[in-house]
Amino acid sequence: MSDSLAIAAATETLSQFLSMWLISHGDQTMPDAEVKHLAPTDPSLDGERPTINVYLFLSAVDPFLRNAAQPTHNAAGQRRSSPSIPLKLTYLISFHGDEGKLEPQRLLGLALAAINGNPVLGPTLIQHVIDHTAWLATCDLARSGQAIKLTAASFSSVDELGSFWMNFAGTGHRLAMLFEASVVTVTSPGEVVVEPPVEGIGLTVGRIGGVGETAPPPLQATFAMKGKRLTASVSPRIRAGARCMLALHDPKSGRTLHSLHGDAPGGASLTFDLDHIPPGTYAVRVIADSAWTDFVRNAEGEIETVVIAPPGGRDE
Repeated sequence: MSDSLAIAAATETLSQFLSMWLISHGDQTMPDAEVKHLAPTDPSLDGERPTINVYLFLSAVDPFLRNAAQPTHNAAGQRRSSPSIPLKLTYLISFHGDEGKLEPQRLLGLALAAINGNPVLGPTLIQHVIDHTAWLATCDLARSGQAIKLTAASFSSVDELGSFWMNFAGTGHRLAMLFEASVVTVTSPGEVVVEPPVEGIGLTVGRIGGVGETAPPPLQATFAMKGKRLTASVSPRIRAGARCMLALHDPKSGRTLHSLHGDAPGGASLTFDLDHIPPGTYAVRVIADSAWTDFVRNAEGEIETVVIAPPGGRDE
């Protein structure tokens, strides 16, 4: 994350990096070569001195990181993190000088050697540039830990290249290359609410439809079957019209096999129609009015089961 000076800091770092490379590795026959960052139409680029010009041609959101750091807010609408936008910067690096001495081509070779051998502008270099550039004094790009990777790019066609110089730059063709710098992140300023740390991890059991409410006491139930109609007598008593459901489980695994809704006329009795339930032996639980039963067990602690007889079988 970095502030609004990040884009300008990236451009200045690239420019000064190329300038330092010219000083330490430059062709001794061009001791006066320099690096600028001007518009391609600037007439000073065609002066007497050989020049490398770094021009920010295009900025775009990085498609792979655009959703990596979206702003988030808490339930009160307060900002929990600062929104940021990751950018890919495209630079047009052009080369100017005496064509008779092939100075543009010699400068192109120097720039390619510099960037190909050092494709990453790291925090140390960025901080050095910030420390020696007064108008970047408050920039925090280096402190953010970002490294800027440089990748060679190109125009998609000769027609696009010609159109750029004629229509956009308004000048004749100049020897140039495109380089993409990524990723440069710009973060919006603003107060961020620091959430308290997690004090514990656990599970709160509450009523259906209410988080954190006191859980109701468990239901107690006994069951009676007549044909394929099951009656559950529950305690405490259930209010009329309450939501109720019968869950049928595999007695061995406890896995839920079927569930169905029933009638709650009020009082202690709930009824369930099991016409569409396959015959079998089931362990049962009842959920009613946001409370529920455990599995019914006998005196020996074994789970009691309900048997649904096949057609023509005896009533249970």
